[in-house]
Amino acid sequence: MIPDPWTLRIEDLRTLEKVEWSPDGVCVVVGPNGSGKTTLLNALMLLSLVFTRDMDTALRLVSPAQLRRVSAAANDPVVLDLTLGAVRWVLMLPAAEYGLQGFYGEELYHQDRLVLRSPLLSQQAQIDGAPFTIDPDERRCLTRVLWDRDEPEWLRPMAGWLRSLRIYKDWLLHRLRQPWQRGDSFSYLSNTGDNLWTVLDTWDATRTYRGQLRWVIEKLRLAFPTQLESIEFAPGVRVFRPNAPLPGQGLPPDVLADGLLTALLQLTAVTGAKEGSTLAFDEMENQLHPFAIRVILGAMREEAERKGLTILLTTHSPEVLNEFRGDEERVFVLGEPGRTQPVALADLVHEDELPIAYIGERYLRERFAPQSALASTRR
Repeated sequence: MIPDPWTLRIEDLRTLEKVEWSPDGVCVVVGPNGSGKTTLLNALMLLSLVFTRDMDTALRLVSPAQLRRVSAAANDPVVLDLTLGAVRWVLMLPAAEYGLQGFYGEELYHQDRLVLRSPLLSQQAQIDGAPFTIDPDERRCLTRVLWDRDEPEWLRPMAGWLRSLRIYKDWLLHRLRQPWQRGDSFSYLSNTGDNLWTVLDTWDATRTYRGQLRWVIEKLRLAFPTQLESIEFAPGVRVFRPNAPLPGQGLPPDVLADGLLTALLQLTAVTGAKEGSTLAFDEMENQLHPFAIRVILGAMREEAERKGLTILLTTHSPEVLNEFRGDEERVFVLGEPGRTQPVALADLVHEDELPIAYIGERYLRERFAPQSALASTRR
């Protein structure tokens, strides 16, 4: 399927002064430490949690500390602006040192028509021209109020996209090493990955999902040819290796390599994603051998094309960047002074250099995204 394109705009969030970003397919974000790579992903997660939960929960889970860029004007709000197809949703946050210093503002547009508006610092709002008073004790975003009340068809793509967004930053590998017993059924991976074995067990037991489990095992065999043959889930989790010295005796999760578990989590997240959805992995290269990185990126591109996914990666790895040679329009650079962020690498490097230069080698030589450049962006 071809999903609706989306654009994220940001003003004055943490280190990000001005963002306009419209990624598609498998993309990678690179930049110096402190340039805002994780903040960019956090902005997406914040939007998702505001819609699916509430603002207080979103701030507590994503960014409890100061939101506003240090050198931004004291009265300027942090702005998060998401456009998906014909729908535009805008949040204006009156950021304080911790949390917000009053009611946040919100606007929702459909084909340039203002559908709802809640002015900054006000409890009075309008939905479809009718007045609406915000309850300070049960403050939900008005876009979610509208969705729950009417479920307008034009809002369905935005609501579905926000609910299916997944940002993976901190895998809880230690939980996967603990004893596991069959319990609840889950068909998709949580943001921390702690329900991995339950998801895979659900897929194994449900005909609808067995193809996804086969796909994951197939890609893992390619990435780790000596580490995995199959996985069984009864009575507990056991991983079987090819040509094991004791045939039929599987290994428990607590002795598995971190890289194998990380790859298993990433592949499960990708093939379990809903069609047309967006998911992100912060520093996807952690614990992974370069050969495994190559296999996993190939698998991600395969699923992204088949299911219309947008997959966002952040990285400091030259190995990851080298896999984007010839696809420089999907490499985005943060920390370029005086530019709206992020900047496509294809717009930073002369086109004559692109076919012959390995991106990772250029990054190592600080031909783009140098750590020293970040100082000029701090004002």
